[in-house]
Amino acid sequence: MVTKSKVVEMWECTFDRLVRENGALYDFNKTNPLFTDSPIDPWDAFFGGRTNCVRMFHKAEVESLEECPPLKVVEGLVKCMVVPPPSLYYPILPFRANGKILFPMCKTCALEENQGDCNHGDTDRSITGTWVSDEVKVAVREGYKVMKIHEVWHYTETSTYNPATGEGGLFREYIDCFLKMKQEARGIRTKCIRRY
Repeated sequence: MVTKSKVVEMWECTFDRLVRENGALYDFNKTNPLFTDSPIDPWDAFFGGRTNCVRMFHKAEVESLEECPPLKVVEGLVKCMVVPPPSLYYPILPFRANGKILFPMCKTCALEENQGDCNHGDTDRSITGTWVSDEVKVAVREGYKVMKIHEVWHYTETSTYNPATGEGGLFREYIDCFLKMKQEARGIRTKCIRRY
């Protein structure tokens, strides 16, 4: 079925103003998959204070339509839609709403800043975001339901620092060298001197 559409060209700032002023256009933007299913952005997985370093080792071929690996073996970033369990005391996955980082049990209540009881269904409670795969695995173990996986960045190779041996880690050599130089240049602080 072919439908005729009218293409309107305008500046982005003009479109943003129209979205703010027109409720129907705002609702269309919030529900249309063209706007909601954007490609994964690794910055969306960083929620401040809990960030880690990532480095790409493999780039998938878009034309090959590779099979998505099961979530339990994924190491990397996952953009997905999840539904939190209704009775979890400490929510696991963060969500950005109204300029704040929240850990909500319901997306709609978070957006409306509802402090009362939640009567929303799974569709209204669902949260879409980009998280590190380990966070999603813990969330699933605690009762979150993955409703839809939009995109996965799977890293076949990872690097983890082992404090017992001092080996591994992405920036170990850099930190060992330059942190030592910084501490030596600063000198020994009086609070750090041990008195036996």
